[in-house]
Amino acid sequence: MRRPAVALLILALLAVPLPAFTELEKILEIPPPTPDLKVDFTGEYLKYEASWLGLKAGEAELTVSELNGHYKIAGLSRTTGRARYLYKLDDAVTAETRRDFTPVFYDLQIREPAFKHNRLMWIDRQTKTAKVRTVQAGSGAMKEKEFEFHQGFDPVSLTFLVRSIDWKPGMKKYFEFIDGRDRSLILLEAGPIQEVKTRAGTFRAIRIQPLLFSLPRRVGKETPELMRQIKNRQGVQGLASWVYFWVALDGNRPIVLAKSYSIIGPVAIELIERGGSSAPR
Repeated sequence: MRRPAVALLILALLAVPLPAFTELEKILEIPPPTPDLKVDFTGEYLKYEASWLGLKAGEAELTVSELNGHYKIAGLSRTTGRARYLYKLDDAVTAETRRDFTPVFYDLQIREPAFKHNRLMWIDRQTKTAKVRTVQAGSGAMKEKEFEFHQGFDPVSLTFLVRSIDWKPGMKKYFEFIDGRDRSLILLEAGPIQEVKTRAGTFRAIRIQPLLFSLPRRVGKETPELMRQIKNRQGVQGLASWVYFWVALDGNRPIVLAKSYSIIGPVAIELIERGGSSAPR
């Protein structure tokens, strides 16, 4: 083929509109990001208390152990006090992740008034697919579905990766994660470094604001309208009108506080106890 014909062919290809998923890939780190900091979470224990309108409404516990050289992370959350009369919640999660927070297995056990099931998920970074099996607690009925992804984090592995990033004020990072029900994009924007006082201690922490976007189950199906919403920071309009959380900048860098304001009023989650490798040394 002569050079002018080659040039015309290249120009023709450049004139073809690029698919939306290419725009999504531009804002995601691919290959997926790895930890900036070397933090060993083995043996960590964290306990949180949730409050609603200033009253205790729930509690959560998180433990980290070692499993075949990986992290095994287990979490429990429950409503307490008056909130439990309004909404009885007893959820649990177990996740296995490699040391670079590449997820291996994710099991979310939901025990709530309208939902009682286990959501199991296997994430394969080689095929870039996540297989999900939802098992109803009472009947044992099963449903299966599959997601495609670019990065492929689950909520637990992503949380620990976020704690291992060397955040600076003004930093912005996009992440993609799958919780077994939805595939989502989350923008994390770091704000100021502040002194945060909790019942577990006083921390030098950085404030982070999350913004969530809903993605289709298949890559390449992101519409121009969705990409416009991401560009304009028009996230999912959920119950909360705003959310902030604070990550400690020392030690094992736990999330020490989270605050939100929703249609039911102000909600806060505070670190009240820590042990194991996360405790002061």
